[in-house]
Amino acid sequence: MSLGPRLLVLLLDTDAHLKSGSPQRRWLEAQIDTVPDEVRFILLVMHYPPVRDPIFPRSRDEAEIARYLAKRHKSLHAQVVVIGSHVHNYERFRRDDITYLVSGGGGAKPVPAFRMSGELSHLKTSTNFHYIRFVLDGERLTGTMVRFEPSAHGIDPWSEPDRFEVLARP
Repeated sequence: MSLGPRLLVLLLDTDAHLKSGSPQRRWLEAQIDTVPDEVRFILLVMHYPPVRDPIFPRSRDEAEIARYLAKRHKSLHAQVVVIGSHVHNYERFRRDDITYLVSGGGGAKPVPAFRMSGELSHLKTSTNFHYIRFVLDGERLTGTMVRFEPSAHGIDPWSEPDRFEVLARP
């Protein structure tokens, strides 16, 4: 689904197979192969996060998607941001020039996240009830993690503890 001429959003069913040759993987590769030139950013949304700490087990084939993107990213004219959830918390990684987000703290009970090496948000809290706000401004996609702290008595419970930018490829 295109959100204007510069942003393409691809949604994957991560309960279906994602390995090379599977129907959904063939669909994804066809979408990636035919991205219009004016598209500067691709948001790839899936339930299970393909990049996360090595302790948390992956439930399906998500690592296949990370490997595929690692091989393809240099030939793409659009920047890729991958958003996975499942883990009821927030994390941010950057691998192979791709931004990987874990954003699952928007409704269910947050689960403490053990901050592993390479996690970029540097949050000090172990649980985060949040959403991510994206703003596309020309050649820049800005993401802001907007956090709600229900126990913030007497002060504004909303904060923005993590912000990042993804610049379009030249």
